[in-house]
Amino acid sequence: MKKILFRFIMMTVLVFGFMSANKSYAGDYVLLINANNTYAEANEEAAKAQIKRLYTKAQNNWPDSTVAAPFSRPSDNDAYAAFLENVLSMTQGELDAHWLRLKQTQGETPPREVGSVRILGRAVSKEPGAFGFASKEDMAGAMPDTVKILFEF
Repeated sequence: MKKILFRFIMMTVLVFGFMSANKSYAGDYVLLINANNTYAEANEEAAKAQIKRLYTKAQNNWPDSTVAAPFSRPSDNDAYAAFLENVLSMTQGELDAHWLRLKQTQGETPPREVGSVRILGRAVSKEPGAFGFASKEDMAGAMPDTVKILFEF
C-alpha cells in the first residue's frame, strides 16, 4: 500500500512539474525599446526575428543603422523564460552554446543582465538602440515616457 501511495505521489509531482514547466506566456510580457527608436514593424513575427538577430548579435545595428544595445534579465526570471521560448525560440542550452561559440570566434559576450525593471527602463531610455523585456505587470508602474513597447509576447 505504501508503495502504491508513493508511486501515486511521485507521478502527481512529475505531471504537475511538467505542466508548470510548459507555461503559456502569450501576452504577459513586453519587448521595450527606446522611444526615439524609429523601428516599426507591423508584422510581429518579423519584429521578433529582428529582435532575435539583435539579441544574439547576428546583427549589430537596427535597420536605420542605430547601434543595438540589448539588455537581458536574470535566467531565473519568468520574463527571461518567456523571451527565450517565444522570441528566441531557443532552449537555455542552445543559447549557452551560442554565446560560447560567439565568445570563442568573435569575442562577443551576452547582453548585460539587469535585475530591476526600474533600472531596465532607465537603461533602455538612455540609448537610442537599447531594448529589453519585462512582464507587463512589472512595467505598469515603472515604464518611463522615454520607453515604448515594440510588441507583446
